[in-house]
Amino acid sequence: MSDLRDTGGRRAARAALKTAARVAFDACRGRPGIRHLLLAYRAEPAMSLALQRLAGSVAIRLHTEIELRVGCDVDVVLLDISDLDDQELLRERLEEMTRQPAGLAGAAALGWNDIRNESIRNAASSEYI
Repeated sequence: MSDLRDTGGRRAARAALKTAARVAFDACRGRPGIRHLLLAYRAEPAMSLALQRLAGSVAIRLHTEIELRVGCDVDVVLLDISDLDDQELLRERLEEMTRQPAGLAGAAALGWNDIRNESIRNAASSEYI
């Protein structure tokens, strides 16, 4: 989980999110059996919308890079949990995702409200369509 709330502004928050994605990529390199990568982050409300757009492009870039360099299809989801108000429901959503085969979510950037009433897989699929 990346806490981007105290990063010192929009530019620093964007850089921190990109850095977290690079760290996640490095973690995937040593795990050829990985199926899902979920990078959760918190941001200041004023930055959430701008980071959501960036998160979408970061998810696609990370998904593609893992596919090309690691050689496996990994679902990549960047999840903004700034508005998280139900830790137990988040745990359930994460457990649901781990039971899914790879390739069902692709690459997505979601917010807490996107997964409050449906699975990460369904929300990611809805975003893709």
